Amino acid sequence: GRSPSGVVPFRVAKTLSCCLPHHRGPGRAYVIHRGDNPVDGPAARKAMRWRWPLTVLVVVVVAFAGLTAWLFVWPASATPERADAVVVFAGGRGERLRAATRLIRDGVAPTLVISNGWDPVWTDANRLCRGWSQATVLCPTPDPDTTEGEARMVAALAERSGWRSVVLVTSSYHVRRASWLVGRCYQGSVQTVAARPQPTLSLIAAIAHEWLGLPAALAGGQRC
Repeated sequence: GRSPSGVVPFRVAKTLSCCLPHHRGPGRAYVIHRGDNPVDGPAARKAMRWRWPLTVLVVVVVAFAGLTAWLFVWPASATPERADAVVVFAGGRGERLRAATRLIRDGVAPTLVISNGWDPVWTDANRLCRGWSQATVLCPTPDPDTTEGEARMVAALAERSGWRSVVLVTSSYHVRRASWLVGRCYQGSVQTVAARPQPTLSLIAAIAHEWLGLPAALAGGQRC
């Protein structure tokens, strides 16, 4: 029966709720049974299965992007002190030679070495190779014409000229591999300056190339 206040006791109301139909609509209560809960339904279980793989994928992509930026986009760049020569490795889009000539004008070194400077398509380098009043300019051709060949070339020039220190200038994406290769061939001091290239589609291709080239260089060990 009802209580004196006219309210159905809780135990009775709970018993009746299992037997009475539940209607949707304004002003009507709707009881959700466990089997009807969308959190426990098939769609929710499917979403849960995809959550971890997607989380792992996001973490991997973020880590890869961060490592790429650290290795090839913003590597450490020296503020060079006085050296015997400034060495420019071939390649890039002009940023390497601009950075090197700026260092010469700042009085960093009396000698500028332009690797492959006589390449006919590199007209700015050709002009300097013919003579420059601000420095002695050397334009040797590496053999082979690779970064490894350039590293051996630097070591040979340094030994012949008695250089104890050089400043290496190359593009930011090339700094890691070039520094490693020069360091294992040349026993003197190497200060590496990163020349920042313009952000273009060719920069993406260059970074992809370095992702392949750097592990290969490291796998070569300490031999020059």
